[in-house]
Amino acid sequence: MDAERLVDACFDVIGPMPVLDSTRQGLIDYATKWGDLTFDDDDATEYAEQKIVTMLQMAVTTQEYQLA
Repeated sequence: MDAERLVDACFDVIGPMPVLDSTRQGLIDYATKWGDLTFDDDDATEYAEQKIVTMLQMAVTTQEYQLA
């Protein structure tokens, strides 16, 4: 799962809402540092799960989510 798909999926999970392009791009840029997430083995799955939780936490702290 690439960074763009991760960010979009997290916003779909917490409730689809419009977010500023700059907010979305900032989250994508941050998640890009993690590389593509895979679920190929137990270690990769655990790493991906941790990063998904982190991105969900970041998504709910955005201004758009807080003011929704």
